[in-house]
Amino acid sequence: MNRNWQNLLLMFGGAFLTLTLRMPLGAEDTSAANTPDLTGRIEYLGIPLRERYPDGEFAYARNVWTMQTHEGRIYLGAGAYDNSPPAANAGPVPIFAFDPETGTFEQEFTVPDEQVGVYRVFSDGQLYAPGIDPREGWDLGNFYRKKKDGEWEKVRTFPKGIHNLDMAEFQGKIFCGCYGIGISEDWGKTMVLREAGGYRIHSFFQFPSALFASSELYFQKSKYTDGPAALLYRYMPEKNDFAPAHQDVSELLPDTPIEFTPTEEEPLTVCLVGTTPFRDRVLYLTRRFRSKASAQHRMKPFGAYSAEVKEDGTIHSVRIVLPENVHVMDFTTFRTESGVEKCAVLFCDRIPLTNAGGSDIPNEQPDGKVRNFVWESSDGVNFSPVFSFETETFVRSFAYLNGWFYFGLGTGIPRDPETGKWTGGGLHEKSGMILRIPFSVSP
Repeated sequence: MNRNWQNLLLMFGGAFLTLTLRMPLGAEDTSAANTPDLTGRIEYLGIPLRERYPDGEFAYARNVWTMQTHEGRIYLGAGAYDNSPPAANAGPVPIFAFDPETGTFEQEFTVPDEQVGVYRVFSDGQLYAPGIDPREGWDLGNFYRKKKDGEWEKVRTFPKGIHNLDMAEFQGKIFCGCYGIGISEDWGKTMVLREAGGYRIHSFFQFPSALFASSELYFQKSKYTDGPAALLYRYMPEKNDFAPAHQDVSELLPDTPIEFTPTEEEPLTVCLVGTTPFRDRVLYLTRRFRSKASAQHRMKPFGAYSAEVKEDGTIHSVRIVLPENVHVMDFTTFRTESGVEKCAVLFCDRIPLTNAGGSDIPNEQPDGKVRNFVWESSDGVNFSPVFSFETETFVRSFAYLNGWFYFGLGTGIPRDPETGKWTGGGLHEKSGMILRIPFSVSP
């Protein structure tokens, strides 16, 4: 047994009675007294997706999965691509952008897809959105691009790309991830498929000197692995292909305790998501799936991480020091008024679950409010508090533009403890609300 994995198993020892994370030494308290409270400065901009997705079941499709700054506007991602309710297969999805100059939302495009969950801006200066679940045949996958002339286009050249969950750019090529990886040397006009094990690719780790594709992390033997393993692949430019990158789970999730001992009967699978390049590092979150006999239950994430590539070509990660009992939601990057590049992390209070089956998002606090926090960093490793604020439901995503932080509210799913299915109701009516807070970032 690998020594790193032995050390991780030692942390498993015994079952935790509550869903908690240990607070690393030096972590700061999340109380409002320690962070400037800017609740009183919130400006509510509206729910642009309410007409497309009215209150009730389709409030879930108003979740603002991502926000992206591009050419002076804030772009929103919404929809729902799950085959199960609420809001099952909620496409086509409108792409809205907020224009600070006019103070209005504009619907720029509608994608023939069930969800927009990621935006990327590449070196050609254009905005890209992978097609998570196209409403078309399964022989090809899509991505969508806002061209320099301001028009949107659908690019449908990704072989077998039914679930294109992320995109990346590296050495003049663009990459799409699904069950395998699509590679294009001509900005999508043509694309070749590389198998990369044939597993679903959830995210790309785009470093200046290397590109990795991440599938899933298994904490036990599975139908894909003989034991604990990370399905990770590194791009090999000389072969224009991907090869397995052998790393221990503990190397990608360092200093991370587990609440139980995973087994084949009670497994734990982790996806690394929300990958955000920052200087020579990549920031990322986790999503956990704990399988049971009748359903998959999504659990709260472990935390937030920051990775770099070592000289031997492997990924070295650190767990970002944040307060205990928090749910990490998103990262963003921005420049200060003096041009200094910074990154920020968004998280909210972690609240105990109200049912055994669990929800993928913390419930509101007893007074109906959730406290959200923004911390910033100049190196992508050490983060410090910037401000906090209260909202009626949690904030799922954020972005910064011209002296304002923009936020998109979300809603979780109440689930039956036995089946893991939506219980009906319980979706927040403020899901999809866009708000902003004025804040001049420091030099």
